[in-house]
Amino acid sequence: IRVRVIADPFPSEPAELTQKLKGVDVVFHLIDSSPNVRRPVADLARWNKILLECAYQAEIGTLIHSSPACVMGFSDRSDLVRDESSPARRRMSPEDRAITTAEEASLEFGEWTGMSVLAVRPALTVSPIDFEASLGDHPIRATLASQSAESFDGGITIAHVQDIADGHLLAWRRGEAGETYILGGQRVEIPNYIELINELTTTIPKRPARVRSTWWPRLSLGVGSSSAVHSPQRWSDLADRYAWFTCEKAMAELGYYDRSVEESILDVLNGHASESAHRRAA
Repeated sequence: IRVRVIADPFPSEPAELTQKLKGVDVVFHLIDSSPNVRRPVADLARWNKILLECAYQAEIGTLIHSSPACVMGFSDRSDLVRDESSPARRRMSPEDRAITTAEEASLEFGEWTGMSVLAVRPALTVSPIDFEASLGDHPIRATLASQSAESFDGGITIAHVQDIADGHLLAWRRGEAGETYILGGQRVEIPNYIELINELTTTIPKRPARVRSTWWPRLSLGVGSSSAVHSPQRWSDLADRYAWFTCEKAMAELGYYDRSVEESILDVLNGHASESAHRRAA
């Protein structure tokens, strides 16, 4: 089995990309998952088109299009839980609109050409490996650094990064072409999330936290509409917003598993403790 993960930027020449994709069983196209990606919106549409055409010419088996769930929707209502059939937000920044359009274009391309294309939408992640790169880990970083994470009304859907990775593989092995799957986790209100972090970090050794850019899409336009609403870029952007998502479809059709918020936090903390012990030993 040959797998290729495509994270922007692509090879500069389509012919080069086509050659790299020949013989590949599955391509995972991760839309702007690297933390420091900044590029014009027009480039996203162009490069997405190039990848689709090159994948088709290379006769790949399956293409999995992956873009963050929060780009597709969040709300100021705590009673609204979004699923794959929920309409996209009406007020979007140009960046978020481009990401949404890229997913639609990929699915339409698959329907038109017969190529197997699926879409997945990961929720907010926490990670024990590179826990400084995710927005969901922000309050954990702050607590470990003996700082107070900002608390406010709002809610998030937290997923462990390993569950998200497994969900991508499950989508490839068990997903149906043309379908979209939310790879979510447990929904938690932000005050409760911070309270749980504080409870679980009482025995964890602390060290200064290094703050990096988040994994959220960060396309640079230089222009925008004052009425447009951007998906969360910073922890404070989540104030009074509810990014509630359900992964029931992925669980039913893919066998997707989402661990509890407590399990996810503990795994991040254990990863931090192991890293700290390794550094002391070195």
